Amino acid sequence: MLLTGKLLYTAVLLMLAVNTGVANTQNASIAADKKQQVIEIHRKVITQLVQSADVQQCLDREQHKADSLQTILQIDQKWPTQVQYVHRVIEHPCAKLFKQYIQDPVYHFSEIMLTDDSGALVAAYPRPSDYWQGDEQKFIQPAATSKKYISHEDWDASTGTFSFFISVPVFYSQHFAGVLITGINVTTEYLDQLSMQELLIIDVKPEDESNIKPDQ
Repeated sequence: MLLTGKLLYTAVLLMLAVNTGVANTQNASIAADKKQQVIEIHRKVITQLVQSADVQQCLDREQHKADSLQTILQIDQKWPTQVQYVHRVIEHPCAKLFKQYIQDPVYHFSEIMLTDDSGALVAAYPRPSDYWQGDEQKFIQPAATSKKYISHEDWDASTGTFSFFISVPVFYSQHFAGVLITGINVTTEYLDQLSMQELLIIDVKPEDESNIKPDQ
């Protein structure tokens, strides 16, 4: 899409947010019917991914040896400087599959992550800002309810997009094995509905320095 006028102006602001902070979009949203249309575009492919042999094999307990929670938290604390674990996650065969879907112009994927039953990353593309997803609602809700979870749309600093998450529990041999987390980019839908007055009052706030990790 060629950005002109207000879309170009807002794109510049969003680029500024990526470089200097996080856009204050906590109360922002897109129209419900627009969001539902985007969900419908991705519903089938997400179901196929969850049920695919590739994802199932990723979580096969014989192939994926889960770390202890203590080890997971240690890795998360030093992520992404733990090169060994970063490479294991983003070079995983499933991560390469995720990359294909993200690069497919038919879809709006901004990121795709697969966690184990503790919330630790098994495979992901691109590299997420955190290794442990176990304290995030996008993991907690599907893990606790065994149901699909759809988050509210918001600014995502790690991917530089206005997006929301669709998370689906993954079962292996009838047991909960992990969660497939997909980020859905709705930046265009968000920008399209903004008036010039709203564009002029977009607030960009600095990221909380206490949350900044080494080499990020």
